[in-house]
Amino acid sequence: MRTADLVLLCFDDTVTQITEFTEISRWVAEFGKQAIAVLNVKNALWRQPPRVPDPAFRRQLSDAVAQSALWLQGQLAEIGLPEVPIVAINSRRAAYARLPEDYDGYDATTFRKHRRDYGVANLMAWSHVDVLERLMTRAITTDAVGLRLGSLSRQLVSQASGGARELTELAADLRGRAVVVEQAIAKVLWLFGDAQHLHHAAGAEAVPPATARVLANLEELQRRSGQAIFTDRPGVVVDFVTNLMTSHFGPLERDALRRAEVLVDDAFARNRVIEGDEFAKTVFQQQEVELAVQAVAASFTSHLRHRLDAVEADLHVSLPATSTSFDGSAGKGLQAGGNFVRYGTAIAAAGTVVFPPMALVGIVGDVVGRRFRKKGLIQKRESRAAALAQARLAVREYFLNMSQEVQARLLRIAFDQVVASISELVRSALSLRGQEHRALRQAALLTSASGEIGPTGLGRHAVSAAVASIEAEYAATGRPGRRVWLGDDWVDDAPGATADDGSTARPFPAEHRVAAARVTQTVRRARPVAAGSAQRWLHTWKGNGHDPAADPGAEAALAQLRSLLAEQAPRVAVVGERGTGKTALVRRMVSLTGAPVRVQTGPTSQVHHYPWEGVTLVDTPPLGDPGTTEALHDAAFIWYVLSPNLTATPHLAGVISGDPANGVLSRADRVIFVIGHADVMGADPVESPEEFVRRCRRKEAELLSELHRIQGPQDRPIAAVQVVSLAPDPVTGTGQPADWDGTEDFCDGWRSSRAWLLPSAVDAGVLLSAVGRLSGLTEAAQLAKAAVEEEMDSLGMLQADLRLRLENATALRSAAADRLDWIVTGAIRTHLDQWDAATDKEEQAAIARQILHLHERPDVQAYVDEWAADTQRQVEHWAQDMETFDPGPAIPHQRDPNLRLQARFLQRAAEASVLGRPAARWPGWPSSSRWAGSPARAARPPRGSSGSPRSCR
Repeated sequence: MRTADLVLLCFDDTVTQITEFTEISRWVAEFGKQAIAVLNVKNALWRQPPRVPDPAFRRQLSDAVAQSALWLQGQLAEIGLPEVPIVAINSRRAAYARLPEDYDGYDATTFRKHRRDYGVANLMAWSHVDVLERLMTRAITTDAVGLRLGSLSRQLVSQASGGARELTELAADLRGRAVVVEQAIAKVLWLFGDAQHLHHAAGAEAVPPATARVLANLEELQRRSGQAIFTDRPGVVVDFVTNLMTSHFGPLERDALRRAEVLVDDAFARNRVIEGDEFAKTVFQQQEVELAVQAVAASFTSHLRHRLDAVEADLHVSLPATSTSFDGSAGKGLQAGGNFVRYGTAIAAAGTVVFPPMALVGIVGDVVGRRFRKKGLIQKRESRAAALAQARLAVREYFLNMSQEVQARLLRIAFDQVVASISELVRSALSLRGQEHRALRQAALLTSASGEIGPTGLGRHAVSAAVASIEAEYAATGRPGRRVWLGDDWVDDAPGATADDGSTARPFPAEHRVAAARVTQTVRRARPVAAGSAQRWLHTWKGNGHDPAADPGAEAALAQLRSLLAEQAPRVAVVGERGTGKTALVRRMVSLTGAPVRVQTGPTSQVHHYPWEGVTLVDTPPLGDPGTTEALHDAAFIWYVLSPNLTATPHLAGVISGDPANGVLSRADRVIFVIGHADVMGADPVESPEEFVRRCRRKEAELLSELHRIQGPQDRPIAAVQVVSLAPDPVTGTGQPADWDGTEDFCDGWRSSRAWLLPSAVDAGVLLSAVGRLSGLTEAAQLAKAAVEEEMDSLGMLQADLRLRLENATALRSAAADRLDWIVTGAIRTHLDQWDAATDKEEQAAIARQILHLHERPDVQAYVDEWAADTQRQVEHWAQDMETFDPGPAIPHQRDPNLRLQARFLQRAAEASVLGRPAARWPGWPSSSRWAGSPARAARPPRGSSGSPRSCR
């Protein structure tokens, strides 16, 4: 193909698989090859004047060839070859003219008879091959050098352009793959936000060389990709950790503050000094703190795992395994108190790589050891308020330092986990981007090279010029020039040479008529079905309590089955590929019975039903059409029509073997395989009936062998009697059906089998249809069940994530309310202390008035505003985390990217006053209940007179 200057595309006029030439047509178009389409007419009567003396019948034969050529021209246009000329020939007759006299090969008897009766010159003229050779010669000799040079130039340009196009397509494919991987990386990095936050999460600790390489590759990928891998929005990890620590450490801090207050009061009451060990042991409940740290670590690792799993599920990217474990159950049962503080630090440090939460337990020990191992930290002071302030400051510094270290350790864990998760993805994305760049560079080089090749227009119109030249010569003789290509000139010619007496048509040998016997045996060997079994099955189904309203799909199938049973005429489905002669077979069967039924003409695009001999013949579109599939379900018997080319398709295997996995039963014993167009097998049934029969039997044996191969080991293999050769629409010189076409015998076989067929065929059709239809419903139900289970799994994952966020929001709300209560009680406590110290009633009354107007004090209002700002910021961070969580990829029925989670508690938070109006607008002193719905971070109490937070008496 690549080295040819002229290409011949050869087709038959029976069943032409035009799709086989799609790739060749692409080569012809790309290489700029000159092409001629050759239509081999297999009808032995075409262009054989002695056999067809009637001009009207000649015109009928030529019109049939013209129709085939017109269809072929349309198909060639669809595959990109609209200007290719079509020349009709009879290759068999040309071979008879060109073979040597001593030929003794295939069909030698017919060869010698034709050479003797018609002569070489007539056989050659009737084959029409001389016109094809003339066209080829004219196209080549007109400009042989230009044809060759132009073909080579176009081939080089086509190959270079094709290579550039393939490289460009490869680059586009690589780019698409890289984008998918980069999107997965971006979704993971979104946990931290921009690059600065990612590097900040690494902390002061040095990163390993492998991690440094990943970060460097990440920067290089950002440069190559041209798209944003890092987001400019803040990441969710820091906020999530902050919220977690606030919700878990906040209550512990408040309890510690209260215990510190009680301890200071007791020390002043007993006039004693509080040592560091006593303060640490009394104020800080080591076991509670460690459990809180473990809870924070477990929640954080679960959240991080969920985020990474969501990225993997969303983009179907397999993230590599990492060395950090997500096991949240390890580390339980640790002791608290005593000297465990230092021992715990060493144990946790050894287990940092294995279990992150255990490493966090060590933080507690470090903080306690650094702060409270020193004696004399709390000493008796002259001012109890100063002692309370110092105790409060110590508690706050302890929890602040612990929170900072927990956050740093958790962020480093997240950093290591994320870097390990994206390392292979970054490497793959860089590789894809590098390959994309190289492919584009090579494509540019090929494009440049193709532009430097010499002229490519030489010889491009050689065939079209030859066609025009030959048509002009024919037109000069008074005949239409275009008629030459399809051999129409024989229509008006004299009969010419005639055959001798040996060519006179004789009756077809009766011993070769086997169709009737084969049909009868096929019907009788089919597995019988008891009469009335379909009615009993339908009654049993109804009696078993079938509820039509509960299962409308099954009820619709049952209604169709009842309708099929009510027909009382078994259906015979006539199926096959396009152009195999299905409609011709139906038309011939109907005409043989003389039934007043009009069979549709033209290509079959929908299912048609025709009553015939007590059954219903179902003419169907080509296999694969939904109507054909349904017709197969309802058929008691099947006529499977094939072309002589015996082109097998996947549909053939489905009919033979069924689909046991989906409940579709095999129909192998209820199928008759019909080889249609038997008159174009290559032997003339009139001149060489013996050779015609041999070819039919050979084709039948070939088909039976292929059927057995497809069928595999079955209990009842397909029998030879299930295969017949017919010519439903034979072309004869008399214009009448022939005695050799087998259709009348085929019809007689069905007539004689009616007594055996009719009693049980209706039941067989209904039951077979029931299996197919209900199996389809079962398969659909299983798919629906699998989809529901998948959705339930997704909803379970979503529910767990939402539960975690709800718990976090509830804890933050309580922390905010307690913090506001702590601010208020701290301010009131200062005045109460002053009231206690007052010596006269006027001073006490003044202090009472100050308490009533406490909300008017600027310093108190400043602290409340500061608390409100912190609370507002926490709410916004929490709400932002909720808004960025998109359940769409996790829930099959929520694929809309605009959907965001609408949780009731989020709606309540949006309606809360903290979100609804700024703190500056508060008209008066807020009660603690006003802030019950708002999470908060720690806020400092009023500095006033160093009052300590405790409950108002």
